[in-house]
Amino acid sequence: MKEMLERQNDLKNKAEEIVNTAKAENRAVTEEEKNNFDSIMKEINDIENTIEMEEKLNNMETKEIKVEDKISL
Repeated sequence: MKEMLERQNDLKNKAEEIVNTAKAENRAVTEEEKNNFDSIMKEINDIENTIEMEEKLNNMETKEIKVEDKISL
């Protein structure tokens, strides 16, 4: 998960760079920049979904362990 969080952070920085460059140049983003931004945001969303799924699985595993402990008592 650490690698995914690092990748997500890198992507966020790239997205900010796209917006900040256009802003610094006092212009709208180009079509290419918009496409890059959209691709970056999609990948960030995919990473967030993957992390969320992993967390759900981890929570389920924790619940299973608690249930097993109660059963063995």
